[in-house]
Amino acid sequence: MRSIHRLWIDLVPFGGVEQDGRMIAWPPDRAMVMNVAGFSEAADAAVEVEIVPGLTVAVASLPSLAVLKLITWLDRWPDNRGKDAQDFFHILSRYAEAGNMDRLYDSEQALMARADFDPDLAGAGLLGREAAQLCLPETASLITQLFSDNKESERFTGHILSEVQMDSDSARAEKVRRYLNLFIASFNEAGFKSV
Repeated sequence: MRSIHRLWIDLVPFGGVEQDGRMIAWPPDRAMVMNVAGFSEAADAAVEVEIVPGLTVAVASLPSLAVLKLITWLDRWPDNRGKDAQDFFHILSRYAEAGNMDRLYDSEQALMARADFDPDLAGAGLLGREAAQLCLPETASLITQLFSDNKESERFTGHILSEVQMDSDSARAEKVRRYLNLFIASFNEAGFKSV
């Protein structure tokens, strides 16, 4: 990690250095192992962003970042999982506002109807679909396993709920579950990237 003007940037090697296609072991003793599932998909779906005139860098798209947050949450047991769940929900609950509002109203009427015409909820479904479409089957299976395991899914939801601020606990839990349910339903319906 390096700090440039107080902005932390994680530099993680992948692409030819993984073991079993999705794990890297950090030198010098290779005792620390990290899951890099989803990294190649994120690189393939990267978005070019001009940082300053003449300097363009590839950054992870929001669907890629959502996938990486889910994989990281699965990988960080038992340490620091709450932050990954909360970061994921931040993306999930604001995906409509991230330049997707026109799409939702113009070409995603079925998704809007499914979300009771709540654009933020529909954005969660759109994110689920787009996340699935960039995932290779091995990566997608990690995410579907997370949400099909009731114990893990509830633990993930609990990590989100520990930080989401709303009027009441029941309203908060209901909102989080509605967003997660539409995300995973859309994720499972979308189909995954072929090799």
